[in-house]
Amino acid sequence: MRKFGKGERFWVFPTSRDKLTERIRDLHDGMGTSEKDIRARLDVLPETPYVSAVNFGSGWISFITSVPFTENEMAVACRFADVFGGAYARFKELKEKEDQNRELTIQNALERVRAQAQGMQVSDEIAGVSSMLFEEFQGLDYELSHSAIHLIDEENSVVEYWLASSTISRLDASMSKNPYRVPINKTRSDGTMDARARGEVHHSVEFSTQKTVENFYVNAWSVRRGTTKKKARENVRERLPRRDYLAVHRVFHTHGLIAFATSQRWADADLAIAKRFTDVFDSAYDRFQELKEKEDQNRELTIQNALE
Repeated sequence: MRKFGKGERFWVFPTSRDKLTERIRDLHDGMGTSEKDIRARLDVLPETPYVSAVNFGSGWISFITSVPFTENEMAVACRFADVFGGAYARFKELKEKEDQNRELTIQNALERVRAQAQGMQVSDEIAGVSSMLFEEFQGLDYELSHSAIHLIDEENSVVEYWLASSTISRLDASMSKNPYRVPINKTRSDGTMDARARGEVHHSVEFSTQKTVENFYVNAWSVRRGTTKKKARENVRERLPRRDYLAVHRVFHTHGLIAFATSQRWADADLAIAKRFTDVFDSAYDRFQELKEKEDQNRELTIQNALE
């Protein structure tokens, strides 16, 4: 690393088989390589290894051999490094363009969700916002099982939420159109509310077997519909596809959270995108609250007129 930092063209150094073994294991463990494939790479290591490294500008290429490179061999290695350096420069150029296009796609999706939220005329239209958020997030190549906007009513100790999902709609179409109200204490078992109280940005829960995934849906169905676990399990098994893995990522906003359920493991970058969607809804919440207050006032006026 010091040689590269000094801008040297190439360098050679002896090392030990044990150090190389440790380094290779660290690299491949992080890549998820199987133990069988790691062993295959370790078995071909020389007993007295040398590392010949060639600088290509943005990094270096290392060659592991039983003897150090000769001058002619190093010259050939430099030619290969130059070719790779040119290819890597092209790769970076394409990656930058792809990142720019990806960012533009994300911004456009966020704007559509924001417009849907700010364009609400009645509070019930938040169901449309929930559906729009689900569709736009899926449009970014995320495989969502469902998403849900949760609003926490601390005063009444309940969580009100709107679901969006093609899978859920097969279970009960009303679940995507009407909000559900669940006591806050029903949501504490997986640590979500505790994580929010600690000021965390998000809280994720993984279900890694078919049984635990099914139990997640059974519990959710039972709480939402007020049915027995037995009846809920019958509905889930009849109407939902079997899954061996499910991750539920709950990203917090000022007034609650948005849940994203997916069959994919998310990296920090994925959660950061989910946070941007959550922030868009958070900024549009005032519109929802304004409509809700007007509707409550109108209802109260209707009641008073009826009483008169």
